[in-house]
Amino acid sequence: MKLGLPVLRAFWQRASEVVVREPGKRFLSSPRPIAPYAKQHWEFAWLSMAAYQKTRAGQKHAKQMRVSVRSLPKLAVPALLCSI
Repeated sequence: MKLGLPVLRAFWQRASEVVVREPGKRFLSSPRPIAPYAKQHWEFAWLSMAAYQKTRAGQKHAKQMRVSVRSLPKLAVPALLCSI
């Protein structure tokens, strides 16, 4: 989704994306894949994740994830855990 106002780009980023304000730039970038940034700034990524888990939205998401893991076949759960 292209927006006319660059300051609003962060509102529509997906969980797998990040918007960045580069040094010397006034506006946020378009959404980019998060992997390179999470790899470089992993401490901040973990801190953000820990803080999010304490919010109402984070707790709701965790509950949904527990329900979806319970609905997996029993053989799929160990394989899922090994891929983490």
